Amino acid sequence: MSRGHAYLVTIATSVALLLSACGAPSPTAVDAPAAAPGDRVRNGTAEGAAKGGTLNLLGAGDVDYLDPNVTYYSAGYVVSRLYSRQLFAVSADPATKNAVVPDLAEQRPTPENGGVAADGKTYTITIRAGAQWSTSPARQVTAAD
Repeated sequence: MSRGHAYLVTIATSVALLLSACGAPSPTAVDAPAAAPGDRVRNGTAEGAAKGGTLNLLGAGDVDYLDPNVTYYSAGYVVSRLYSRQLFAVSADPATKNAVVPDLAEQRPTPENGGVAADGKTYTITIRAGAQWSTSPARQVTAAD
């Protein structure tokens, strides 16, 4: 195939892909049928969610561990962050990129707030009020846990 033919085939393929992408618009929420009375509509909230069940994880790759205490690679950490909580986490807010923020802890310990001892060997971490286990009934997470 000559260079000119290859060029024409590339342009024809690009035009075909472009035209195929210009089909009819997909239905929107306005076009969707209204929910029948009594049907629960989730709308991104926990309202109407069923309690319990099985969490199935699907991925093209594999993670080293699903235990957040021993996972090492990024894939394992990203997956474990979806279902577990830590005392501290890296902020998900792009404005505070890579900042370590309290999650289950009340505050990040520093020498200024008394969370780090003068010798640097003792850290005091207070678990924030309202951090609860997802048990029935829910109960406060404590240091004894």
